[in-house]
Amino acid sequence: MEELFLPVLHSFENNNVFTGSYGALRFKVTPAITMKNPKEVDMEASSMLCELWHGPFCYEKSEMEAQETFPLSEKGKEYAAVPAFTRVKKCPGGIPGIFARGVVH
Repeated sequence: MEELFLPVLHSFENNNVFTGSYGALRFKVTPAITMKNPKEVDMEASSMLCELWHGPFCYEKSEMEAQETFPLSEKGKEYAAVPAFTRVKKCPGGIPGIFARGVVH
């Protein structure tokens, strides 16, 4: 499978939500932006919430299986790209599901 794609941090700085999939895994990344001033994002105080689920349905019609908040930084984006959840779950059909920290199953 190809590497999981997440947009550049600037997209999240502009408060854009990102949804995507990785095989049967679906995910949504929602930024929580804190501003230093009206024109500058406080990157250290900002974060992004990553939520995961399996199946063919959209976010609104699905039950979330896991969620984790990451810092709004390149390191946080790296952890979100390989979701840093400590449990592994297989979805129907035995397709690999949620990832263990740093290792795709």
